[in-house]
Order: sequence, then structure tokens, then C-alpha cells
Amino acid sequence: MTPEATSDSGTRVLPLILDGGNRQLLVEWIDGHPSLEPVELADGIGETTFDVCILDKAAFRKHHDKLRTKKTTTAPVLLPYLLLLPDSESDIVETDAGQLADNVVTETVDELVTMPIQQAELHWRLAALLRLREQSLTLHDRKRELERQVDVFTTAQDIANVGAWEYDIDADEWWWSDEFRRIYGLSPDTPPSQTESFQYYHPEDRPIIEEAFDAAVEDGEPYDLDLRLTDAEDDHRWVRTIGEPQHVDGELSSVRGIVQDITERKDRQQ
Repeated sequence: MTPEATSDSGTRVLPLILDGGNRQLLVEWIDGHPSLEPVELADGIGETTFDVCILDKAAFRKHHDKLRTKKTTTAPVLLPYLLLLPDSESDIVETDAGQLADNVVTETVDELVTMPIQQAELHWRLAALLRLREQSLTLHDRKRELERQVDVFTTAQDIANVGAWEYDIDADEWWWSDEFRRIYGLSPDTPPSQTESFQYYHPEDRPIIEEAFDAAVEDGEPYDLDLRLTDAEDDHRWVRTIGEPQHVDGELSSVRGIVQDITERKDRQQ
């Protein structure tokens, strides 16, 4: 489910209060804050669009299952619920053996406040929950953008016959993309290694790539070479191999590069 963004007119607050008098007071309080917008309960919790819900004990018990479902469907974006309890019931979390005690502040309710409460404190509590929601929205957006970039990168590899690789100098560890393995004719579960990276090059070209790679690791020298390759399936091809040293805080940390199948281009040239 796509997270619901905050409306242009303000943060949408669902006042889920069954006590008519208290609900009216809460709606008036929300109306007094330009950044907040009260919303009415639609055909159900699932059909109502809101950014935060303020509810009382009676509403919690009545709508508990649908509130939990709504929160689950919007995850990992936080949909915060703030529960209001009379001061005389402030110990309900410890004493109530039902759903309220089992789920408050863990699975359903995110914040518990006792009444009466100063308006300034209610505003502060609400603002804290909304900051958490905004942070979860930001993280979700970043994750989606990263997934999009990975998808674009994977598609570009497939179209351009380009495989990517990286060598971590400190850890002495290799990483290959799936397209890299395909170009080399290797199975998807082949573990990356320096031996596997170089052994398929033509015997006359193997010293060239080994020397270029050593210079990249030891001296930070980049390289861009066209070399002959006989893959694991004994198919002959030309590849363009590029290595770019990477630095962290001025220190050489890794070498990243690509391998591109340029056999067709070489055939046309010849």
C-alpha cells in the first residue's frame, strides 16, 4: 500500500472519541490549530484517510481490530494512535487483562495520555508522534528510491551487457553482479574471487589485466582495457574492463568497475 501523504490543508486528525462532549471539545481544539485538520470517520477505519488518530478507551475497544489492520497495512510508515484515558484509569495498562493491556504502546497504540491534560501537553505529544511519522515517511521514500535505482541499474546491465564488480581492499572481499557472472559464463551461485576474475582471460591478455588491477589496488591507478576472454562455457568474446579506485577519508578502500561484452563491436571493426 502506498503511504498516505499529508494533505495540503494540514495534518489530518481523526478524533475517534465516542463521548459526544469530549469529541466536540477535541474537534474545537483541532480547529484552533491551522496546521491540523479534523476528518470524519468514513464507512470504516480502513476507508478513512488520516495521519494520526486520537481516541478514547471506548473507541479503542470498539474499533481495535480495524485500527490494528489499518496500522499494519500502512507499515512500515507509522500511522500513530494517541489514546486518552481518564486519570482514574491510568493504571489500566498494568491491570486490564484484555486487549487494551496487551496491545497498548506495543502493537496498536503509540502514545497513552491521561485526562485531564493541558492543551500545550496534548499539542506536544501530538507533534512528537507526527515527527516520528514524518521520519518513517522519509525512510520509506528513500527505500523506494533505492529500490528504483537498483531496478534501473539491473535493467541497464541487461540492456548494455554490462556487469559490475567491487573489491574491498581491507576485507579482501569481492562482489559481482549477476550480469558479471553471465558474461563470464558462470553459474549464479559461483562465489566471487580474484582467481575466477582473471583466469578466463586470454593467456596473452591475462598479465595485462593482472598488472592493471595490482596498480589500481596498490597505487590507485584506474584502468580501461579491451581484452579477450574465453568464458566458463568455452565461448570466445571481447570485453571492456574498467577499474576505478575508491577512497574514503583520503585512504584507498576499494576498487569498483565494470565488464562489458563488446564482441559485436569488435566483430564489426574487424
